[in-house]
Amino acid sequence: MTLAATPGEVHHTADKRHSARVLPHGTRRGRILVVDDEPQMVSALRRVLSLRHEVFTATTGRDALARLNAVGEVDVILCDLMMPELTGMDVYRSLSQTTPVLASRVVFLTGGAFTQSAREFLSRVPNDRLQKPFDVEALCEVIAKHILYARESSEEFPMPSRSRLQEP
Repeated sequence: MTLAATPGEVHHTADKRHSARVLPHGTRRGRILVVDDEPQMVSALRRVLSLRHEVFTATTGRDALARLNAVGEVDVILCDLMMPELTGMDVYRSLSQTTPVLASRVVFLTGGAFTQSAREFLSRVPNDRLQKPFDVEALCEVIAKHILYARESSEEFPMPSRSRLQEP
């Protein structure tokens, strides 16, 4: 499976040849939740990221909120923007209300097919986004940045111990 940041950039396949690029040397092992309704995308991301990180997955927005309740704090949430039922926007809104520190850790995965409300939403939120297909190196850079940010923000603003995440 090819992963690339934007059209026109160099493309890489998600396989073991890129395992050394998954995490810049010296960055701690992260906890990542991958949320996408495309099983092939979930599988590719898990395969690449699990070489250096603890990876949890969800294929729906509801499942993502349940997984977060079960696993607790994560450093990065890679979340598809457009999913059936509960979208990435809905997941973000729920996190913003219940656990804002987790909302700041959402990186939106976009496939380019946006609704008007999705365009407006993306223009309002400061979160990082990666356009599918994306470059493995760009993915790794975003993850490393978020792991560092999560470490710093956890020290300043510890996660609530018994936060229950609600569907919007």
